[in-house]
Amino acid sequence: MHSHKINPLRMHWATRTFTGDSWFFVQDQFEVEWERAGSPSDMMLVFVELPDFSMQLFVGLPDPGELLRYRGFEPCSPPAPSQRPKLLMGDLEEHGRLFERQ
Repeated sequence: MHSHKINPLRMHWATRTFTGDSWFFVQDQFEVEWERAGSPSDMMLVFVELPDFSMQLFVGLPDPGELLRYRGFEPCSPPAPSQRPKLLMGDLEEHGRLFERQ
């Protein structure tokens, strides 16, 4: 079995909800870390729009210890494809493989 699909269980996820544009610092932090790591496909920053117009960010990283750098984020499961998570940073192809609705 030589699949290149990311196993979501190998990515560790954390989430935090933001209102307004107060989340921009997270994208800046993620971008620096993602580029420093060589833009790997097993690092992803996605968001889900909530009914109250807030934004739920999800950070997916290969090492659970790295999630501690994201203050206020709580460990979680990856977002469900039915939540229609949108990619902020990461590999577009891997995003499609993980969150494509069946």
